[in-house]
Amino acid sequence: ELGALDTPDEARDVEVVGGLAYVADGASGLRIIDVSNPAAPVELGSLDTSGSAWDVEVVGGLAYLAGSDLRIIDVSNPAAPVELGVHPNGGVGIEVVGGLAYLAAGLRVIDVSNPAAPVELGALFIPGSVRDVEVVGGLTYLAAGAGLRILDFGPEYLDFDGDGVVSGIDGCPTVSNAGQSDSDGDTVGDACDTCLGLSNPPFTGIPTANMTFVSGQRDDDGDGVGNRCDFKYTGNVGTLIAPIDVSDIRASVFTLLSLNTCGLTNDKNCAQFDHDEAGALVAPQDVSLLRGRVFTQNGPSGTAPPFGGAIGSGGEVVGQAVCSGPAC
Repeated sequence: ELGALDTPDEARDVEVVGGLAYVADGASGLRIIDVSNPAAPVELGSLDTSGSAWDVEVVGGLAYLAGSDLRIIDVSNPAAPVELGVHPNGGVGIEVVGGLAYLAAGLRVIDVSNPAAPVELGALFIPGSVRDVEVVGGLTYLAAGAGLRILDFGPEYLDFDGDGVVSGIDGCPTVSNAGQSDSDGDTVGDACDTCLGLSNPPFTGIPTANMTFVSGQRDDDGDGVGNRCDFKYTGNVGTLIAPIDVSDIRASVFTLLSLNTCGLTNDKNCAQFDHDEAGALVAPQDVSLLRGRVFTQNGPSGTAPPFGGAIGSGGEVVGQAVCSGPAC
């Protein structure tokens, strides 16, 4: 034995990522321990949760704690973990793959793409007592009762919204969309597209804790309009894009998306200013996508400005000038 560290309750599971051990510690919740020196492990932080914690999975700076319920915890600062969301259904084991949490409680599948609002998509009764779950290559492996069960049962085989189309080919897996209309060709159905009329494919980058997803598309200010076509920022009133919105994004250039220090007031979620969804910073390219849109209706390009003229293919106003000067 090289080292040891007693925890307040009974340690049920451990996940080690980047020299840190994340321990599901029964009634004392989550413990985060620095194990970079195996001979002298040191606890850095903890989060005492209600109920019992039985299993933990760490993915992309988030810890998923399964037990009496499911808790999603931001562990980007190990000394001060912060709970982001809770789902009342838990389990004794958990696996997180592709924005879905698979819970060993029978088998439950929960959409955790928005950590603040996890949503159960489906559940399956499994004979025997399911103790753990693993998902590899589209197959689900369960430690259940007398032995191992292997299921060809990924989310692609579930019809979560009851529209007759399984989620693997459904353009809106959680919104009824039987006709599968996708008028802008971005693979997200019209019924759930946050930038309808503008190609806005699902996000494929590495998410940060302050990003919010709807139908796989980013909507980081949570107003129902996707980042790629949303130039109306948190706290700015009205439905028209205004000079204050331009000033907010200009004040945010070269700031990390993971921060909440953007805008003129230095207190806005920086991720909402990421319109090209590329890189780790608010970039000049994001500002360029806003040019020419002042005093036009917020939303996808193609929406006619209220004061004459038209919106070009790049989102710019052509015809009557509706704004001039530095604010534009």
